Amino acid sequence: MDSAAPSPAVVPASVAERLFGMGLRKKAFFFRELATLVEAGVPISRATALAAGHAAPRLVAPLTCFLDEGNLLSVAMARHPHHFGEFERALVAAGEAGGSLDLRLKDLAHALESQYALLQTVFSKLWYPLIVLHVAIFVPTLPLLVVQGPAPYLVATLGVLIPLYALACLAFAAWRLGLRPWVEWVLDKVPFLGTTLRALAAARFLDCLGQLYEAGLPAPRCLTLAARSSGNGLFAARVQPAAGWVDSGLSLSQALARTRALPNMALQMLQTGEESGRLPELLARTAAWMHGEVEHTAQKVMTLLPVLIMLGVGTLIGFMVIRFYAGHLQTLMQF
Repeated sequence: MDSAAPSPAVVPASVAERLFGMGLRKKAFFFRELATLVEAGVPISRATALAAGHAAPRLVAPLTCFLDEGNLLSVAMARHPHHFGEFERALVAAGEAGGSLDLRLKDLAHALESQYALLQTVFSKLWYPLIVLHVAIFVPTLPLLVVQGPAPYLVATLGVLIPLYALACLAFAAWRLGLRPWVEWVLDKVPFLGTTLRALAAARFLDCLGQLYEAGLPAPRCLTLAARSSGNGLFAARVQPAAGWVDSGLSLSQALARTRALPNMALQMLQTGEESGRLPELLARTAAWMHGEVEHTAQKVMTLLPVLIMLGVGTLIGFMVIRFYAGHLQTLMQF
């Protein structure tokens, strides 16, 4: 996809597709099956129809019709931005440009499978504290149900839960429906979480940059595509100027050092790759190292977060119990 080429027309999507797109598990399965079929020599249109038929049947017709007209898979994916992100489209474009589409599809499937595994780990660590949080809201207020009836009990319990649910739903809808920069800005300010998201964006940026560079695309174009594929608008805005600096004569490591978006260890590895003539290999190693840092940070966050939730639950229970019995004693003292 050349930067000068006009963007393809976006296929209209339903509200459900705009909100949820293609699930991470289904997307990983789609690219894994597509890589296997392409490697076996199946024509891209037929391979896409078979893979999409299992993961997203509604995409079979629009994708295959567009591919049958002679268009590239990356362009066909760009017509469905609610299903395929910049990261996936950039890696597919790199494979098409370098004649290694099957390899890039395998890399993409592996990256999505790793993301899904990390997400499952996060959810598995959050289930217990969230259940305890709900129990802490519903159980201590049971005397209110006995003494005053259902209405005050529901106000006391749902009055806490509904705003929390509403806030989570609004944040998700804003993320999917066009207010992503605002959500990213808020998440970037959250301790630990912001650091983890920035590290994940850097890892995806370096991973895609290495794929694009190995495919033979010009360095400024590689930087532009890799920045857009990082999955983080704040990070992309920081590294985007590096494309212009490389175009004006700076080396890749020097340009990225100016952005201050990557840690010193990553910049040193990139400089080593430039001086040794093994930049794609060092980019891949740096991306792997960054992914390891992300997993390490995520493990720390997931270890700390349940503890904080449990402390918050304990504080909430104590407050509710004290408030209930204080009110009950005040009522008794009036007699």
